[in-house]
Amino acid sequence: ENGRRIFGLELPVIAEGEPACLTIFDPAGKNVFHEKDILSKSKNSAFIGLTLRGKVIGIINKNRSVFNPL
Repeated sequence: ENGRRIFGLELPVIAEGEPACLTIFDPAGKNVFHEKDILSKSKNSAFIGLTLRGKVIGIINKNRSVFNPL
């Protein structure tokens, strides 16, 4: 909430009829972080090769949804 205030962004509303902007997250999921997962030009990360707890399954943003395979 504080980040949104700093950048002057409104808080999202979750209500019927409002455009959705949600992240679908599985807190029990596991994910191994690989160098190929880094989208920036720099490939430095202390997390490469580690199994991370929690996994994003997908996103819903306005009228578009994208889901990762389980």
